[in-house]
Amino acid sequence: MGVCSLISLYKALTVPVRQPNEFQTDVTYAWVIPSYNEDESVINTTLNQLATHSRAKNNYVVFLAMEEHEMGSKEKAEKILRAQQEKFRHIGYTIHTLAAGEAKGKASNVSYCVENFQYIMPPAIELEKVYVTVVDCDSLAPKEYIDEVNARIYKNPERSLKTTFCPVQIFARNNLEVPLLIRAFDNFHSMAHWNSSFIPGLGFALPLSNYTISYVTLKSIGFWDKYAEAIGEDAHTSLKCFWKHNTDYYGETIYTPFNQLNLQSGTGYFDNCRHKFRQVSRHAQGLQDAGYNLNKFL
Repeated sequence: MGVCSLISLYKALTVPVRQPNEFQTDVTYAWVIPSYNEDESVINTTLNQLATHSRAKNNYVVFLAMEEHEMGSKEKAEKILRAQQEKFRHIGYTIHTLAAGEAKGKASNVSYCVENFQYIMPPAIELEKVYVTVVDCDSLAPKEYIDEVNARIYKNPERSLKTTFCPVQIFARNNLEVPLLIRAFDNFHSMAHWNSSFIPGLGFALPLSNYTISYVTLKSIGFWDKYAEAIGEDAHTSLKCFWKHNTDYYGETIYTPFNQLNLQSGTGYFDNCRHKFRQVSRHAQGLQDAGYNLNKFL
């Protein structure tokens, strides 16, 4: 294990335990969970984990971002809401219909949900005090994550408005049920992300697939880019914030791991590997952001 890996592990094990009332803010945390053809049990498991957080009843609003082209998405969302509605300050859903010029995928779905906050958010909530957390529907978020984000907002509210908070991620839920090749790749991917936060001089953490950004900032950049070239929607959105604010923007790592599922699909070892290859190939298209950054820099 390299020096960076050891430092990463140390950071994760020494995150200060925040007491629920240690740093009180009037911030509302909006959890946006994009879903397309996801199993109800996976989504409910994620929501059940969020419901264990000390702030869930008073400070959490949750939105399931569903897709219109998934058959039965409305019925699925309403069934989940019936099971979860007493656990949060508010829980709702949106149904995204693909518009002309939009690319299918997470960015257009999540953007549609957040763009409509002014219509779907409970009236008593001030949007200027909302922080949006995008979370994959198979990600289990530890309660310490929001406790740490909340503490940083309390200590430096102005900087927090210009920050993407990026949790580290691990794959330890079904890793013994997937092919060794997939398990090894995901573990390497996770560790590489942890280590990247310690590259000397970098000073800007990029998210993988889960992250928190203020609604004020998201509105200032016109929300997520939804065209086909913006394939790396998570990192791309942070980079968009960075350039929109003339580089006066921050990416901070939060060392409380989100626990995710390894991709598990197909009918056997090689079929599962083929599905993983397609996923990795899609993610690799995010390298287009190198051109995006070069264009902004020049």
